[in-house]
Amino acid sequence: MSTTLVFMRHAQATHNIDYYEKGTGRYTDPVYMDAELTDEGLKQATAMQDAFKNKTFDVIYCSPMRRCRATLLASMPSAEERRVHVVDALIEQPAGHNMCDKRLERDFVVAACPSLWNCDDVADVNPFIKRSDAEEKKAIINFIDSVKGRGGTILLVTHYTWIYNMTKLVLGRHVSLDNCGLIEISFP
Repeated sequence: MSTTLVFMRHAQATHNIDYYEKGTGRYTDPVYMDAELTDEGLKQATAMQDAFKNKTFDVIYCSPMRRCRATLLASMPSAEERRVHVVDALIEQPAGHNMCDKRLERDFVVAACPSLWNCDDVADVNPFIKRSDAEEKKAIINFIDSVKGRGGTILLVTHYTWIYNMTKLVLGRHVSLDNCGLIEISFP
């Protein structure tokens, strides 16, 4: 059974805009912990509704970060009534380098998710850890291997660096996506 993975980068978030204005030092500012979407980001995500109008996803995975959850809900309002798998495995890679990539505690994530969403793979302990490049690569490959065997079309809402690193591992080349950018990868 073939599988098509559709990766979506989250819409513009507060830390993204400040990066362009003030540089990477802003990523360590505690005000950006689990950064939220900007007004422009909400517009970007809402504009994606047309792209998803005729698309059917058998399974949806989403990073537990606020910007990813908000992107999914704005781009696909029907996701509120679907079972969505919220998983720490999709947190920005490499995890632990920037405050904007530290998620809220599990209780806050679960409380903010629609009732049908499955948060079993959001750890009690915040996975704000620094791993080696080899560990990051292994985590990405393990996650891809676990979902590509499901078959069908799967949507994964995640982060720039996660997608950038994953495409290098899976396709042999880096792919850079703009906010709300999509890339499809099919497996036989």
